[in-house]
Amino acid sequence: MKRIFCAALLCLLPGLIAADQISVRSFEVILSHDSPAVELVGDLKFRGGIDMRSGAEGFGGVSGLDISPDGRRLIAVSDRGMWFTADLTYDRTGALNGLSNTALFPIRGLDGKPLKGRKSTD
Repeated sequence: MKRIFCAALLCLLPGLIAADQISVRSFEVILSHDSPAVELVGDLKFRGGIDMRSGAEGFGGVSGLDISPDGRRLIAVSDRGMWFTADLTYDRTGALNGLSNTALFPIRGLDGKPLKGRKSTD
């Protein structure tokens, strides 16, 4: 049920709320600098990682990531009371290698106003 709700949220939120497109630089990261060829951790296969950087106000402390069922979109919440959305990009082998169409928009309270203050936004 959670997966269906999150997929619906990914589709609906950008159309309901005006998001600010932001510039995000992403850099590929590897699983282990000591053993760059390592791809497995137990039964999990590492399919890529990225380090994201942006000077946009409200960006940072991204957590609560959810990926659309097709693996192409992500939505996350920031420690600064913002929704973060992006398209995920992959290389020819299917490994995650970047982001595009990145946007931020405020999380709003029941009154429709953006949340304010560290207690409400973190």
